[in-house]
Amino acid sequence: MFHIFHHEGEVNECEESGASTIRYHLHWEKAFTDRIIHRLTRTKLVETDGCVIRLTQAGRSKSQKDYEELFG
Repeated sequence: MFHIFHHEGEVNECEESGASTIRYHLHWEKAFTDRIIHRLTRTKLVETDGCVIRLTQAGRSKSQKDYEELFG
């Protein structure tokens, strides 16, 4: 979710957080990426908006909280 959070609102958001392209940026296999996106969607932390995977408010809050815990 950090990757999605980091690229929110950027000009290249569709490429960086695209449903069909994010796996290339994360260097993940397609099956693994699909499982993660499905799990995050099911738990309402992300949603797909056209071509882009976007954080929900809950996902954004969790990302911010986790980031602060990890990096202060």
